[in-house]
Amino acid sequence: MAGIPDSEKAAKIADAAFHLFLEQGYEASGIRQICRVAGVELTTLYYHFDSKKGLFLSLADSLLEPFMTGRLTDAYAGSAQEYLRDYFVFSIRYVIAHQEETRFFLRCKLFPPLELREDISDILKRNQNSKTENILPYITRCIAQGVIALPLEQALTAYWQFISDNTFNAVFADWTPEDLELIRLWNSFLYCHLSGRYHDESGVTE
Repeated sequence: MAGIPDSEKAAKIADAAFHLFLEQGYEASGIRQICRVAGVELTTLYYHFDSKKGLFLSLADSLLEPFMTGRLTDAYAGSAQEYLRDYFVFSIRYVIAHQEETRFFLRCKLFPPLELREDISDILKRNQNSKTENILPYITRCIAQGVIALPLEQALTAYWQFISDNTFNAVFADWTPEDLELIRLWNSFLYCHLSGRYHDESGVTE
């Protein structure tokens, strides 16, 4: 899917639409209102975007790209366990630095407009598949090394849920942790949930 066209007027339209969609929702944000906020004519908007739906999907695709491509360097020198920790820290740091983009992402995920539900679902699936492809080798390596005791699918689900829970805290609870706090959270999560050293499946502490 194409992203935002590379022009000043297209950028103004995208910025106006982004804030209106974020604050009012898709259905409540009209094309003429977007044009008025962006300071452009209706014909200019349709020159760059074929419809309100096309504008929203182009915007969603371009805003979610960092979530899909964001990763640590391919030349990462640490262990697999350290990579998972640092990816978590990187993710929460990104969220804190991009609050509005994250709120838009969450709104797309939790409250997709009815007419866009299938399109947004496809975008989010590509997003999740890209992130999983990135993290999968490190989860697999940690399981092989005995660092993670959970089966692969369960470990992946737990890892993404851990990041998601902390993302919500960063966005909605005005939480701005230092790296040391994030590392402590990761160590606790690894010990209590992934390693199996703290409790078994029944939840009984060892």
